[in-house]
Amino acid sequence: MARNWNDIWRWAHILFSLPVIVYFAAISNFDYEWSEDVHSMVADYFIWLLMWTGIAKWQLPRYKKWKRKRAKKAASND
Repeated sequence: MARNWNDIWRWAHILFSLPVIVYFAAISNFDYEWSEDVHSMVADYFIWLLMWTGIAKWQLPRYKKWKRKRAKKAASND
């Protein structure tokens, strides 16, 4: 099965979300105290990667679709 960018972004987003899920689940469910290094790593890397893969996966295709629709409407009005 051929992979397309949609699948790649989806799996990247899921994989980068797993450490964040474990991080917050341990804090909220088990009152686990993480070290400052772990706090820093999650805040600096995983949340940043999660945000950008989410934008690439869901927001960019939506923006491109909106832009195509807008250009098509402008072309039909000319």
